Amino acid sequence: MTHISRIVTSLLLSCMTLSANAGNFWSRFDKQAYRTRLWGISAAYVTKSYHFDSGRQDIWGRDKIMNGIQFGIPVQPYFGYGLGLNTGIFYEHFFSTMDDIHFYEHNLNIPLMAEWRVPLGRELSVFVNGGISMDCGLRAEYVFPDNLFDAIGMKYGKDGMPKRVQFNGIAGGGVQWKAVQISAYGSFGITDATDHGGQQRKVNLRLSVLF
Repeated sequence: MTHISRIVTSLLLSCMTLSANAGNFWSRFDKQAYRTRLWGISAAYVTKSYHFDSGRQDIWGRDKIMNGIQFGIPVQPYFGYGLGLNTGIFYEHFFSTMDDIHFYEHNLNIPLMAEWRVPLGRELSVFVNGGISMDCGLRAEYVFPDNLFDAIGMKYGKDGMPKRVQFNGIAGGGVQWKAVQISAYGSFGITDATDHGGQQRKVNLRLSVLF
């Protein structure tokens, strides 16, 4: 009986140890154990291209990406136990040049993503997220060198041009230490980019300061 009692006692102690370790692991997800920051400001480098059966294209039909910058207000409510949202409102400016003719586009981007955050300490966490986003073109135009001609506005959704409103699937992740957050996202169109089909794709490398 003594031998059996020892075995039972060892099993009970092992279960108690595992339970305590599990409790310590899950306690880090408690909302009170992590310093939450709801919103902030951000700046990002962004790229955009359109993909058809024939391959990748920029606004000129070349096999290139368009570069851009993004500024905005990220909003990231954290509900506790790893769960949260990643949203906000962002202004984007894309630019491209061919034969001294410049193309500029002003765009509004609104993402809505579910977020899974793993706190590694009260002021340190890593996260992944995914969801959908909407792009709305505000204005796009072609500007000629030396103002030789007046700028010509692009007609969204006409003659094979990109549509004004695009819906995308989006996923990404990043790391946050105190108020500073570094993140990266990729998105792909879930609606046709033009009246001839195609898919918009974007990459976003963002630096945020959250309050």
